[in-house]
Amino acid sequence: MVRSSLFVDNRRAADEPNAGDTKNEKTKTKEGIMVHVVVHHKVKDYAQWKEVFDEYTKVRKESGSKGGRIFRDEQNPGNIAILFEWEDMAKARTFFESKFIKSALERAEVIGAPEIFFEVEKV
Repeated sequence: MVRSSLFVDNRRAADEPNAGDTKNEKTKTKEGIMVHVVVHHKVKDYAQWKEVFDEYTKVRKESGSKGGRIFRDEQNPGNIAILFEWEDMAKARTFFESKFIKSALERAEVIGAPEIFFEVEKV
């Protein structure tokens, strides 16, 4: 399910290798906006999910990702939200609507359809 609305999350942060710095001037787009994508899903096994997630780091970067942060529910570690920063909205939508994402979600043992929120922040 893909939505365009605000998602508020109270989960604690976990590290992602090569995560982008959202305060860095280099992450701002030419138009003075920053594109954020929030993905929320549940996983069967976090370690399995993280392994598959890490395999796609290079693909995400090549597709316009500037990095992100992973949030996990302390009560239910299989409940995950990822806050990404993306170069632009078109690249973000293309990446998340691609066919290989479905395959990656299956390999990562994601339970049900992920919720994906596309947001723009004026800076």
